[in-house]
Amino acid sequence: MDISNLKQVVMSGPEDGQTIAMIVDNTAYLIQTHGMSDAIFRMKREHGIQTHEWMLSCDRAVLIPGIWEYQMAVCIKDMDNVQTEQLAEQLRQAGEKYLNKEVA
Repeated sequence: MDISNLKQVVMSGPEDGQTIAMIVDNTAYLIQTHGMSDAIFRMKREHGIQTHEWMLSCDRAVLIPGIWEYQMAVCIKDMDNVQTEQLAEQLRQAGEKYLNKEVA
């Protein structure tokens, strides 16, 4: 998922951690953390987004292809069932392309 056109908010954390992109509406929160569960917990604590309101993806959030690519999750808090299913399909297709690219 291209996040270069989204507002980016950098949230600092442990120096030995990784950066994870948490997508909420038109904002990509780039969180320095030890893993996805820590990033989800931090978004819950700081923004009130519950654990079940995230859709994880094996697709990458891409700021600069090949250089700045992050694990990602997308907030589905305000989406209805149709929007959630469409997002799931988009992420599935993008994840398949990403995984096929890595295998090749």
